[in-house]
Amino acid sequence: MNNPVTGLAIQLLTEDYDMLGWAPRYLVKDLVTAMANSPAKLEVRVVKVNPAPAPSKQRVLVELRGVWPEGYAPMESEEFAILHS
Repeated sequence: MNNPVTGLAIQLLTEDYDMLGWAPRYLVKDLVTAMANSPAKLEVRVVKVNPAPAPSKQRVLVELRGVWPEGYAPMESEEFAILHS
């Protein structure tokens, strides 16, 4: 869970430890909160694999299900602020 460029990153692995890729940077803070507060309640599955010519960074669609901590509101950090109204 570290990245020399951004400080945090989440690597996505299969049960057999094959690397699927990295979680999008803008979701990392919320994912870390979810993992820290309810790791036993998280469920992750591959929903779709896009073949080439899709860019390699956009080939695997992953779904995460879990429970947020009491009172936590995801996607309210500065990364999700409205740029222009």
